[in-house]
Amino acid sequence: MIERHGKFLVAEPFFGPGPRMAVSRDRGVNVGDLVVVRAGTGRNGRARGRATVVRRLGRPDVARDVIEALMLDRGLRRAFDPAVEHEAREAASSVDHGGSRGRRDLRSLPTFTIDPATARDLDDAISAAPAGDDSWRVWVHIADVSAFVTPRDLIDREAYRRGTSVYVPGAVEAMLPAALSNQACSLVPGQDRLAVSAEMVIKRDRVTRSAFHRSVIRSDERLVYDRVDRIFSGLERAGDPWAEPLAAARAAAAAAATASAGSPASSARSVTTTAEALVSRSTFWLNVASSVASSALIALRRAWAGAASCAPARTKSLW
Repeated sequence: MIERHGKFLVAEPFFGPGPRMAVSRDRGVNVGDLVVVRAGTGRNGRARGRATVVRRLGRPDVARDVIEALMLDRGLRRAFDPAVEHEAREAASSVDHGGSRGRRDLRSLPTFTIDPATARDLDDAISAAPAGDDSWRVWVHIADVSAFVTPRDLIDREAYRRGTSVYVPGAVEAMLPAALSNQACSLVPGQDRLAVSAEMVIKRDRVTRSAFHRSVIRSDERLVYDRVDRIFSGLERAGDPWAEPLAAARAAAAAAATASAGSPASSARSVTTTAEALVSRSTFWLNVASSVASSALIALRRAWAGAASCAPARTKSLW
């Protein structure tokens, strides 16, 4: 933050202790502004002379400006290199989203996503149906980033460097450029999307059978937690064709939660949380990590895989 010390303008660290730097005057900057500065350098490369203002971020009493400053202070770039953006756009436009060659075509399967209302990238979706004998068949679909990202290409290296998307109030630092994270790899309703699908038969809290497919899906509805909670509370009716799959997913989540903890699951979050836990339990994620080359997808899900030992997953169909 810019402070005045006598006749000099000085850049003071805003988020913690650190060195003060005298700053060259800049007509676009006022005392009290949050700024990014670059230290002056001498011929030997050491800091010397006055720092220069690289960017004015805003004011310390504006939450949005402070959040932006915090993200930069924590080393987030807040932008992608133009070459990475270009490669992402090229990748998104070169892949046939509706192409089912070598993939299981699951577009006729009623499918929905459940996310916070502010979510920008919809990277997982759910399908579910009763399977008889107090069992349910559940599909968890994850956007197949590896269809667009080649190992060690520009996108892959940048995604590996970032490691994950970072969300803060009102802002996000995405792991992948918007052409992928918000478009080609976002499971928006009514659009064909490439995915990796875990197909499971669940009885109580056990996965009794499982299979894994590279797939083509088409989401029927984007749901948000508040809306699903209203549906579960009887304040809103679910629509077709996703009403029955939502009810089946809820029943599967409730049965799993009851068997594991002794209390039924009732909220929208329980549906997605339980489905994700069951996927991890059925050894899906380390299988994905070994078979999907994209470090982007690996980084997204590595935390869920944990330290569990996983046998190679079978790829045969359950049918």
